[in-house]
Amino acid sequence: MRERESTIFEFRHPPTALLYCQATVQHDFSRVEILFSKTAWRGFASSEAACWEIPYPLDQLLLVPALALRGAVLLHACGAVVSNRGLVFAGHSGDGKTTLAGLLASEGTPLLSDERIAIRKTERGFVAFGTPWPGEGNVVSNASSPLSGLFVLRKATHHALSGTSPSLAADLLARAIVPYYLPDVATRILEIFSELASEVPFRELHFARSSGITSLLREAA
Repeated sequence: MRERESTIFEFRHPPTALLYCQATVQHDFSRVEILFSKTAWRGFASSEAACWEIPYPLDQLLLVPALALRGAVLLHACGAVVSNRGLVFAGHSGDGKTTLAGLLASEGTPLLSDERIAIRKTERGFVAFGTPWPGEGNVVSNASSPLSGLFVLRKATHHALSGTSPSLAADLLARAIVPYYLPDVATRILEIFSELASEVPFRELHFARSSGITSLLREAA
């Protein structure tokens, strides 16, 4: 629902359709008011977790548009720093993000994340940022590095890099988190990808469960 200066999002529990959360968000996503139902709030309060986390999908609703409107995109990807340059490896669930992160870590390569990477253009050009969302490898980081390459992950029997190809933009966009229900935000993300395609090499990384991946990536960093 839209009001004059804000949008109201309602979250309902799928089996029952009962409303458990309502978020009133300013159009620039600079401010939000969240109301939980008593039942949902009691569930959070009774959690044995050491700290409270913003529940899915509220985290994406609040943060993805805010990032996009400030020039950043969020990718389902693992990221690493090779030769002081950031490399981002985008993949759907099951494409091998956690496996690749484990291979890189075993070779002493610093990781930014094994699940989600934020990319934003700064005065230094595009920069890859670690995020607080861990994957199965539980890798999180608040580090960042100038972005040197974007890769679509492909499982293979041996390590190999494809040549650069702007046509991979569609594959990478499919691995981005895009709120298509917010046309202005989705348009901004498409604009960011257009800039990325003109400034950062897009490649495929074919990788296997074997050593030597870091030395191969030094050629692309």
